[in-house]
Amino acid sequence: MLNQLFSKIVKFLILIFSGFRRNQKIISDLIVWLNIQQGRNAPVTNEMEVRYVKEFLNVDDDNVILDVGAHKGKYTEEVLKHLPNSKLFLFEPLKSNFEYLCEKFKNSENVKIYNYSLSDKVGEKTIYFNTIGDSQATLTKREEPHRKKFFTKSEVVKSNKLSAFWDSELDNNKIDLLKLDIEGEEFAVLSDIAVNLSKIKLIQFEIGEANIATKIFFKDFWEILQESKFKIFRYTHFNQLIQVKNYSEYEEFFRYSNFLAVNKNFYK
Repeated sequence: MLNQLFSKIVKFLILIFSGFRRNQKIISDLIVWLNIQQGRNAPVTNEMEVRYVKEFLNVDDDNVILDVGAHKGKYTEEVLKHLPNSKLFLFEPLKSNFEYLCEKFKNSENVKIYNYSLSDKVGEKTIYFNTIGDSQATLTKREEPHRKKFFTKSEVVKSNKLSAFWDSELDNNKIDLLKLDIEGEEFAVLSDIAVNLSKIKLIQFEIGEANIATKIFFKDFWEILQESKFKIFRYTHFNQLIQVKNYSEYEEFFRYSNFLAVNKNFYK
């Protein structure tokens, strides 16, 4: 009852301050702000992400963690701070980033680094980017003219399937955390390992502008993860996970947002 009353008051105030809908900029700015409060395009840092993850993992365990799309290793840095006994496997296809990672973690015995992408094929792929070391490098060619990003540079990189790596390197054993930040290719990786998703405790994934190019929607993630008994949460910047309890078209949002899928088989 109180929630309904509060909602009506807020709506009434919006109508007044927007000149009864005449000032659409106020409404647009408010929509952006409200989305951020729900974890959509929220200013979430790697430190915040790992703090959320830490709540589901035992700090003393040798957790098996895959950092897919490791870039410059900031996420792995945070993992090593908060979950120091973990065994980390980093995947970074760009040569410059791979060399940077090798130097950065040269004294970390529990970190292994692989210079290839994880995708839907074993072999080679072309990766596109704007600048050397680009954090938005993508296997799907795209353009974002409104942001002055055209991804005109490219590099041929090695490609592997997670299913092949999992089998050969980990004997298909349990994975504690699979972190995916690979510019629209996250769903391709999950599809490749669909039959083994139940062996993964946590999956962190991103949805954003790149998904427009790959034509992958939140609904795709929802369906494959629901089938494997995962709960899905959005990260926020105010120390709270927001559970997505039901799917609707309103969940389709193409500014960068991060999610945590929690396997109900491990966490009741």
